[in-house]
Amino acid sequence: MKRITGLSAVIIMALGAFASLVSLSATADSRPQARYVLRDGRVELVYPDTMLSHKSLSSQFSTLDYIGTPKRLHLANNLSREHIGLDMVLPGEKHSPDILAYTGKGVVIGVIDCGIDPNHITFRDAAGNSRVKRYIFTESSEESADGRLKVSTFSTPAEILNAPIDSAEGGHGTHTTATAAGSWRGNPYYGMAPDAELVLTGTGAYSYDDEIIYGMRAAGEYARQNGKRAVLSLSLGTGIGPRDGTSAVGLVSRELRNQGDFICFAAGNDGKRSATIFRDFASDTTAVRSIFCKWYNGPTHLCPLEAWSADTTSAELQILVVQHDTVRYASRWITPEEAARSGGRVVLLSDKEEGEVLPGLRSHIRGELSCELGVYALNNRFRIHLDADVTEYLDPGFQPQLAFGVRSRHGANMRIYADAHYNNLGDWGNSFFTNGVPGENCSDLASSPDVFGVGMMNAALSRTALSGVTYSLESMSFGEYGKPNLYSSRGHGWDNAVLPHILAPGSLVVSALYPEAPGMERFYVQDTVIDGKRYVWGIDSGTSMATPTVAGTLAVWLEAIPSLTYDNILEILRVTGNRSALEGYPDYSAYGTIDAFEGLKYAIRTFFVPTVETASDQRLSIRFLNGSTAPGSSIEVVASQSLANGRASFVGLDGRILSYDPVFGSDFTLRLPDTPGICILRVTADGFSASQKLSVR
Repeated sequence: MKRITGLSAVIIMALGAFASLVSLSATADSRPQARYVLRDGRVELVYPDTMLSHKSLSSQFSTLDYIGTPKRLHLANNLSREHIGLDMVLPGEKHSPDILAYTGKGVVIGVIDCGIDPNHITFRDAAGNSRVKRYIFTESSEESADGRLKVSTFSTPAEILNAPIDSAEGGHGTHTTATAAGSWRGNPYYGMAPDAELVLTGTGAYSYDDEIIYGMRAAGEYARQNGKRAVLSLSLGTGIGPRDGTSAVGLVSRELRNQGDFICFAAGNDGKRSATIFRDFASDTTAVRSIFCKWYNGPTHLCPLEAWSADTTSAELQILVVQHDTVRYASRWITPEEAARSGGRVVLLSDKEEGEVLPGLRSHIRGELSCELGVYALNNRFRIHLDADVTEYLDPGFQPQLAFGVRSRHGANMRIYADAHYNNLGDWGNSFFTNGVPGENCSDLASSPDVFGVGMMNAALSRTALSGVTYSLESMSFGEYGKPNLYSSRGHGWDNAVLPHILAPGSLVVSALYPEAPGMERFYVQDTVIDGKRYVWGIDSGTSMATPTVAGTLAVWLEAIPSLTYDNILEILRVTGNRSALEGYPDYSAYGTIDAFEGLKYAIRTFFVPTVETASDQRLSIRFLNGSTAPGSSIEVVASQSLANGRASFVGLDGRILSYDPVFGSDFTLRLPDTPGICILRVTADGFSASQKLSVR
C-alpha cells in the first residue's frame, strides 16, 4: 500500500474568519498553496488567487467549509519493505482447476498509483490491443512550481503507446494493476479480471491526495460516460485522519459511491507497529504523554500526530524533548483558545516564520513545528493536529527524541494517532510516558464507510526468484500459512466495527513489473522478450497486492450482475467471506478472506433479476470440489441465472450422452463421468443454454 501522510493539513474551524484563511494562503517559502474546500457538497481544490478574485467574499464564504491542504500518501508496500527488510511484496494465487466464466469484461478498473507502465504486455487483450482506455499522469499542487495540480491525459492508443513510463517504486503500480487485471496467459500470473478495461493514473514518485482525487473521478467519469460500472483500486493510505470518511479523499469516496462506483483501499502494513493510544479522560484524567520512537532512516525526524475527540469536547497539547530517561524540555500547554486567537494554527518553532510561541525549544532542537486545535466542521469532532519536522537534536550525548502530551480537563474521549510510517509511540522504560498499542492502525482511507477496506492473508508458503533466492513466510516473519499476514493493519471504527472489511492474498504475490526499475532484479520470477521488448514478472507483498485482488474480484461479480450496489457487495462479503483465516486472529478483518466463487454464487442466487438485461452471456462457472478432476469426482456448477426445469448432461466428443441429471436454481452439484477424457457439460432450461468443455483425468 502506498501511504498518505499529512503535510500541513490546516484545519478546521467551521471557517471562523476569512482573515485566518488568507493568512495561510502561502507556505513558509512564499510558494502558493492550494486548499480543499467543500462547496455545495463537493470537494474542490481552490487556489489562493482564485479565492481572492471573488467579488463577494462573504457570499463565497457562506457556502464553503475549509478542509485542508493536499496531503502526501504512502504506498502500502514500500512500508512493508522497511518493516520486513524486503524491497517488494508478492502477488496472486492461481485457483486452478476451477473455471470462473467471468473475466471482468464490460467493467472498468481504475488504478491510481505510482510506477505504472501502461504498455506492459499484460494489459493487452486477446487481439493484442491495449485495454488501457485512459492513462493520466499528474503532478501535485504541492510539487509543481506554481502550486497548481498538473494533469496530462493520454486517450488514444498512439498517445498511450508514447506516454511516459513511471518507473518509481520499482513498478509498484504495474504490479498492482496486473494483480487486478493482468491478462497475458504466457504465464500463470494473470490477474483477477483479465478482460476489464483500465483507466490508470500515475502520480510519479510521490502521491498526494489531489492527484488521487483527480484519478478517482477520472476513472468513474469514464465508466459512466461509456455505460459501465467502475471499481477503483487504491493501494495507498495514511496513518492519520478522522477514520470516519470526512477527509478530502473520504468525501470524494462518498461522492463516487453515490454515483455507483466501488472503491477498494488498502488497510496498510502497520500491524506490528504501536502508534495509537485511546484515552477516555472522563474516567482517567491523567495526561497522556508518549515518545515518538523513530524507526526509519532519514536525516529528519518527522512526527505527525492527530488526536480526535468523539465529540466537540476539547483537549490541550504539550511538546517535550526526552533524552533516555530524562525530560530535557517540557512546554506549557497549548490550548484551543490560544489556537483560536492565532486563526486556528499555532507556530511552535520555526526558522522561517515569526511569532513562534515556544522559543525555549531552540535550545534543544532545530526544525519546523506547528499545531492546530479546533472543531472539524465536517464531523463536529474536536481535533489536535501536530506537524513536527525535527532536522537536528542539539542536546549532547545519547540521541534525544521528541515527545508530546495530550490532556483534557473536560473529559474528552480521545483517539491519538501517530503515523506508524515514521514512529512507534513508546515510553523508553519511563513510567511518565505511555506506550502505544498495536492493532489500531487501519489506514484512514480504508476506514471510510463508503469504501471496502482490504487487509492481507498468507496464501503462499514461499516463492523462488530467478536469482535463486527463496522468500518464505518464515523468512519474512509474515506468520502462518492460511492466516492473516501479521503486518496487515487493522483497527476499529468509531462505531467499534472491526476494520478492514475483508482479507485477500497479499503475501509473496507474483505480478508484472517494470524491467528498468533499479534494484528489482532479485525479485524477478519470469523474464520474457517479445518483439524485441523485455517484460518481467516479480515478487511483492503487502496490502497493496491484496487490494487489487479484491478490486478484480468485484469486477468479476459486476460482470455477472451489473446492477449490484455497495450494500449488495457488503452483504456478499459478509455472507460468503471465509472466516477460517480468523481463527486465532479475530480482529484482522470483519468478514475473513474473500471467496470469488462463493461470492459469485451468492450474487447470482440473491441479486439476479430476470427482467433486468445483463451484459453477461449465458455461461457456467465450475468449482472442482476437493480440487479433484478425477472420474466420479464432484463439481459445483453456477449458472448465470436461476433455472427452472433445468437439465445437465455430460456429452463425450463422439456425441454420446455420458450422464444426465435434472437441475434447478442457480447452483447445483454434479458428478463427473466415470471414464477419463474430454467431455462437454451442457446445461439447458427454458430460455437458457450453456456449455463448458472439461477434462476428466
